[in-house]
Amino acid sequence: MNNYNEIYDDNYFKSQLRKFLCRKGNHWTKRIEKVFDLTSKLELSGNKVLDLGTSIGTFAYEFSERGYKVTGIDLGKRAISMAEGIARIYNKNINYVVGDITDRNNFNSEEFDIIYAGDIVEHLLDNELATTVGNCFYWLKPGGHFIFHTVPTRYNIIFHRSPLWILLIPFAILPEMFFKKTVEILFSLFNISLKIITGKSYIERERQTVHCNLQTKEKISAMLQKCGFEILFIELTIMEDRFLKGMKKYLFRNKEYFQKDIFGVLWKPFKFPS
Repeated sequence: MNNYNEIYDDNYFKSQLRKFLCRKGNHWTKRIEKVFDLTSKLELSGNKVLDLGTSIGTFAYEFSERGYKVTGIDLGKRAISMAEGIARIYNKNINYVVGDITDRNNFNSEEFDIIYAGDIVEHLLDNELATTVGNCFYWLKPGGHFIFHTVPTRYNIIFHRSPLWILLIPFAILPEMFFKKTVEILFSLFNISLKIITGKSYIERERQTVHCNLQTKEKISAMLQKCGFEILFIELTIMEDRFLKGMKKYLFRNKEYFQKDIFGVLWKPFKFPS
């Protein structure tokens, strides 16, 4: 994770606290509803939850509110201090841990029934992410579930942060496979152009930011399966209506690479004696 103390300063945690206090009327509302809609459909054998990268404990709080036995882990002492304060104020019995999620020794093998990784995937570089997901597999009980949400996605710069999407208008009628290939080519050309002009590509710049590892469905699916998980559900969507406006909404709404959010539910298989 890049420059943790520089990125996650007091202003960041104050903004997170404001989001927590207003979570029933801001962009967190739909995320919370989505996560617990997914959770309600799972066949669970226990109720022990780990909130991965808990920050100030928003989802740890929400799981606790629904009767789960919750542990939250975060690298930041300031974040955990605020999370513990919120738990005290609202009389929630949540176990918070200051720790590096790439360290397997934080928890025991097969300790949790659910691990929730909300808005953490995009903050971890490839090697950190692979190690963390491997740890989650280790920490989950057989039959346990790993739930994740990541935002934004790989081609966010094209569709939602620049006018590059205009170049794709003539290609919007293409079948999905060909449209995806066109987006990939445009993204490559954009990177090459920035590299030539400035000496640093967009991806190189991105790796130095808070969102250092944006995903596609294919990339994250492959990594999760490599770690041993079985994929039960992966959905690409846009949770915030402000990104579904104007011409883009009608041209690209159903295109995979236009989506900003990825939600997934995975399962750790049972081990049977050979």
